[in-house]
Amino acid sequence: MNKNFAPMNMAGVFDRVMHVYAKSFGKQMAFSAIAGILTSIVFSMAGALVAIVIALLFFVSDGMTSIIFSVAIVVILATLWFSLFNAGAVLLSKTAFYETKIKLPINQLPIATLRVCTAFLAQLLIFIPVILASGFFYTRVLFGIINNFNFTASGVITFIILSLIVFIAYLMLENIFAVTMAVATFEGRWFFGAVIRSWELIKHDFWKVLIARFLWIIATLCMFYAAFGVLILFMLLNYWLMDTFGAWAIDSFEIMAMVIYSIVSVIIGFAMFPLNGILQSVIYYNQRIKHEALDIEIMIEQAETELAEMQKE
Repeated sequence: MNKNFAPMNMAGVFDRVMHVYAKSFGKQMAFSAIAGILTSIVFSMAGALVAIVIALLFFVSDGMTSIIFSVAIVVILATLWFSLFNAGAVLLSKTAFYETKIKLPINQLPIATLRVCTAFLAQLLIFIPVILASGFFYTRVLFGIINNFNFTASGVITFIILSLIVFIAYLMLENIFAVTMAVATFEGRWFFGAVIRSWELIKHDFWKVLIARFLWIIATLCMFYAAFGVLILFMLLNYWLMDTFGAWAIDSFEIMAMVIYSIVSVIIGFAMFPLNGILQSVIYYNQRIKHEALDIEIMIEQAETELAEMQKE
């Protein structure tokens, strides 16, 4: 059982994230692989069924109906896939954070997935109007510059400043949802209840959480592209080998390279995906420790558990 529940600064949060990730790495990878294979099978079957339905709709109605139907199905399947992976990562993170035996409570996974799904849909409902409004304004400015040929220094500077404003506004809005998945999983919140609770937890340290999450995004992107950079070097080596050994080796080297590239790409995806859920879990616990005395609550529970065990002996 973890004895260190002291409030953490930004560096401490990053350190705890990596500690939780390392401690639960095997189970996180196993869950990602199993869930990925199962969802691929289910989605393939669903995709075949959707293709049949779309074909029928195309013949009995206009093409727009089939397009709307197909887009809706894709959004639903993608949301369920996203929710399943994040719910599993968050549940595994809890056991790693408490430093108990790393295990995934399978019985909690379906309901946690549904809760995360509703929280994600609530985020979309909030985001869509904001994105449409900002996108309309942004494109109007962009097309205004292009149509008026205002490629002067002031026009370009205006465009860059507006781009930065839109980007910062997006980060600020997205930061409200910083721990929605953790809240939905740990506290059983649904839809906008998870969003409201997320805001309650991070509003005291809004800018610190925003900066921490922004730096974490940069760090994970660096890790992601560094891993794919190694793959690109491998592909370049493959082309050099094909050029060195002649045309007879092209097919065999190309097939081998594509197989290795595909396998390693999937592994990198499985390894990187849990990081967001782990970060949310650590921030969630840290905010509760700092502002809701969760550490005292946990220590009391631990003392009661130890006392009960001593009384049994």
